[in-house]
Amino acid sequence: MIPADLNVEEFARNLAEQAAQAFPPDLPDGVKKAVTQVVYEFIKIAGDALNKEEHQYDINESVLICQLVGEWMYHKGIDNFKNQIPQEYWRPILQQIAFAIFETAKNAVLAGDGQDSIIDKAQMAVEGSYRAMIEQLAKENKLSKSVDEIMHQSNLNDYVEQNYKEEEIAPQQEERDLKLMTIALFFKSLSPDDVGKMVKMLNDDERRQIMTYINMPDLEKLVDPGIYSQYLEKFNNFMPKVQMRKKKESMYHKITEALSSVNEEEFSNIISKERKNVKNFLLRVYNGKMSEEEIFPLDLTNEIIEYAVHKVNN
Repeated sequence: MIPADLNVEEFARNLAEQAAQAFPPDLPDGVKKAVTQVVYEFIKIAGDALNKEEHQYDINESVLICQLVGEWMYHKGIDNFKNQIPQEYWRPILQQIAFAIFETAKNAVLAGDGQDSIIDKAQMAVEGSYRAMIEQLAKENKLSKSVDEIMHQSNLNDYVEQNYKEEEIAPQQEERDLKLMTIALFFKSLSPDDVGKMVKMLNDDERRQIMTYINMPDLEKLVDPGIYSQYLEKFNNFMPKVQMRKKKESMYHKITEALSSVNEEEFSNIISKERKNVKNFLLRVYNGKMSEEEIFPLDLTNEIIEYAVHKVNN
C-alpha cells in the first residue's frame, strides 16, 4: 500500500503537465499529446498497483517508483517517434517498459536498495525491455532503422545536451566562469572518451576555457564544494548512462587487472564450481566479449566481479 495522503491521480497529472512543458520544440503536437497522456496513465497505473500490494511503501518509495515510470514513458515515448517506429507499436512497447520498471524498482525497494541503485536497475530494465521489443519488430521487418541505430538514439541524451547548453547562458562573466570551472571539475572525473563526447556540446570558446580549467592542478581549491555538489547532482540526474558506464569501467578494470596474472585454463579451473550463467559471464569478461546489456543487475555484477577477483588473488 501507499501512504493515504499520496494522491496518485494528482501526482500523475502534475508530472504529465511538467512533461508537456519540456518537449523538444520540433515534436508534432499529436505526439506531444500522446506522450503526455501515456505519462499520466502509466503513473496512475503504477500508483494503483502499489496500493494493492501488501507491503506498506513510504512516501519516498512510492514517489520514486511512480516517477521512474513517468520519466521513462516520456523519454521512450519520444524515442518511438524519432526512431520512426510504426505508431501501432508505441503503446505495446511502452507497456512492456513500464512493467519492467515497476517490477524492477519495486523489488529493489523491497530488497532495501538505496535510491541510486534503484535508478540504475530501472535504467537497465528499460534498456533491456526496449531492446527486446525492438529486436522482435526487426525480425518481423517492421522497422526502417537498424536495432543498433535505434538503441543509439536517445531522447535522454538530447535532453542533456539541450539543458546543458541552456545552463551555460549566464548573465555575468563571473557566474559563467564559475559554472565552467565546476563543469571542468566534473569532467575530470570522467573517462577521456566521455569528456570528448561532452565537450562537443560546447562552442569553441567554452571548449578552450573548459580544457584550460581541466589542466589546472589546483582546480579543486577554486570550486566551492557546495556548488560543485549541486551541479554534480544535476549532472547525475541528467546522465545516468554516463554514470553507469563509469561504474562498469571501474569494475571491468579491476577484474582485467586481476586476470592478467592467470591464463584462461587456470581461470576456468578457479570458477569451475560456479553456476553456469555466472561462469559464462566471467569467461566473457576474461575474453573481452562484453555486450552493452548483461543478464545481471549492476550491483550483482559488481558482487560477482569482487568475488572473482578475490578468488584469483587468493
